[in-house]
Amino acid sequence: MTRRWSKRVLIGCAVFAGLCAAWPAYLFVTNSRLCVVLPGGYMLGYASILNPNPLAMPDLVLRDSSGKVLIKTDDFVRLDRDPDDPTRFYLRYSDVSVNFPGEKLMPLIWYWNGWYWDDEGLGAAKRRKWNEPKPGLPRDLSIMAIGLSLIYDPLIRSGEFDVESCNTPWFDWGE
Repeated sequence: MTRRWSKRVLIGCAVFAGLCAAWPAYLFVTNSRLCVVLPGGYMLGYASILNPNPLAMPDLVLRDSSGKVLIKTDDFVRLDRDPDDPTRFYLRYSDVSVNFPGEKLMPLIWYWNGWYWDDEGLGAAKRRKWNEPKPGLPRDLSIMAIGLSLIYDPLIRSGEFDVESCNTPWFDWGE
């Protein structure tokens, strides 16, 4: 009787340990498949669930509303002010330029990444807003150069944007 009980306990412990080990893997896979839905139907998410190069940052992709990949990189993208509308900005990489409304997006990106300090340094009382020209360079439209992961993280954590599965493939075979 004690022998059967101990086998059942061992099997139960093994099943419990297996479930405990599978839970983080499940969370990793489901979180890697999520995309942030941006204004205009654009989606920002990972290029693949499993990164072929574990030493490199995973590539993130910006897809249009039909799912076509517009930008795929782990490198910096440029955010530039729209010269015609101070409430909008351009996300630019290589030959792709996408215009976004900045009222909801930029405050999250700007403050999350610590870009709110003015040129006097950390601890300065006066803060520069994302759509204000740089002091001394009023014609410069550049806001910042930033990685897509530093845009993705604050947007997905904010809860202010729709998050949905964007059918991220397991491996990136190049689109």
